[in-house]
Amino acid sequence: TGLDPSTGLQRAVVAELPVKPVQSIPGLQGCDIRATNPAPPFHYGLIGNADASPILPPDDAVGRWIDQTGNRRSRDEIHQAFLQYDDSYCLNHVLFDDWFFSSVAPLPADWGSLRPSSGTEHVWNAAVMTSMQKNWDSFAAGTTTLPNSWFRPNETAGALKLDLTSVGPFTSAAAQPVAYQRVAASLRVLGQFNVNSTSVPAWRALLGNLRSTSVPYIKPGNTTVMTATANNPLARMAIAHEGPASAGGSSGAVLGFAALSDAQLDRLAVEIVKQVKIRGPFLSLSEFVNRQLATPQPSNPLDPSLSGALGTALKALENAGNSFNPAVNAKNIGKITSRVGDFNGLDQQLPLGDWKNSPGPAAQGDYLHPKAAEGSSTFGFPGWPRQAEVLDRLAPVISVRDETFVVRAMGTSPLVNGTSAKVWCEAVYQRLPEYVDAAVPAHEAPLGDITAGTVSNSRRVNVVLGRRFRLVSFRWLSPKEL
Repeated sequence: TGLDPSTGLQRAVVAELPVKPVQSIPGLQGCDIRATNPAPPFHYGLIGNADASPILPPDDAVGRWIDQTGNRRSRDEIHQAFLQYDDSYCLNHVLFDDWFFSSVAPLPADWGSLRPSSGTEHVWNAAVMTSMQKNWDSFAAGTTTLPNSWFRPNETAGALKLDLTSVGPFTSAAAQPVAYQRVAASLRVLGQFNVNSTSVPAWRALLGNLRSTSVPYIKPGNTTVMTATANNPLARMAIAHEGPASAGGSSGAVLGFAALSDAQLDRLAVEIVKQVKIRGPFLSLSEFVNRQLATPQPSNPLDPSLSGALGTALKALENAGNSFNPAVNAKNIGKITSRVGDFNGLDQQLPLGDWKNSPGPAAQGDYLHPKAAEGSSTFGFPGWPRQAEVLDRLAPVISVRDETFVVRAMGTSPLVNGTSAKVWCEAVYQRLPEYVDAAVPAHEAPLGDITAGTVSNSRRVNVVLGRRFRLVSFRWLSPKEL
């Protein structure tokens, strides 16, 4: 654990196997993606977090090779099998934007009876699909919600059959499973939030959805699951392995869950907006989640190359003093980590680091990104909230674009008898999943499964205009409302 024997932990629970349907991509942060990969860096909690590694360059997601003469070699000068990667950056880039969790799952009442009857039977059997379809039908009818309660059904959701395959509507293409695409086209998000917002009240309102939540936990040696109600908890696991980090001694401080006060949330919203202004506009969610690949700023403790926007905002809270630091209990029992020292030149003969370009004599070390080595030995434990904990609550509702637009217009009449008239109006438009040419289903590409060379001009309207817009509301405005 990095702690000394007198305060060391006898156990350390840092990851979990999901005990309920995953609701967002950051919910996969406990997945051991690296498995037996022998190449460093040896990070854990990769998905949703974006912390830099000291052995990788700050301006790239792929490592460099330092030869025995101390010269830095490019990625093209080493065999691909030996390259080191920023796994968090790569995973976030691949997963965010392209994938999501619908949270559609078998009904909880059916879980006990859905196990395979034999070792060779696949877990996704007919009974599983039947239970999932019942769950979906209830959701589409408005009777129940999905585990991800941000989702709402579209008008076409009731017609969806999860076990359907699809044959191309314009050609004789082979049938393909398309349920996941149809599910995406049948869902809408209640109150979708654009992360490019620079409104502190808007961010504070979004963060407020964490308030007064009951967190299940189980203490060492017990088999009974207890609950603790906390304001704005950031529990990493579905069942925490200690209670609140502020009330459990050294074990609770590291293995419990942090909870943010209203004052901390207020400050967090301010810090997030600062990061949006520094890094934005974001053109993709992975850009918002990931650290920036940029020249390091050694004198800046909030260097964008060290972490993602939310992770850096949390770091700003940690630097604002103990009253704002949500990880203060874990920090107080940890030890400071720092960049490797020069050891009076004893290690310069080893091909381990970029000695020539390290900033300053006292800062030299074996690292390509020395600032990333600074921190605490207890960072990363569940009691120290990280970016993925915040993102896990926000991921189902955030986006980098708006789907609803307010349009205002003014009209002026010609001068008549020395006077003129002015009127103002306001319309609200919403972008829908359906294409302008609805002959192509919403879950398919704009032209369906055919090539542009064989399609009629009427179908090409989807390439030019894309999805359909609808008028949600219209009203006349008075001059006082301008």
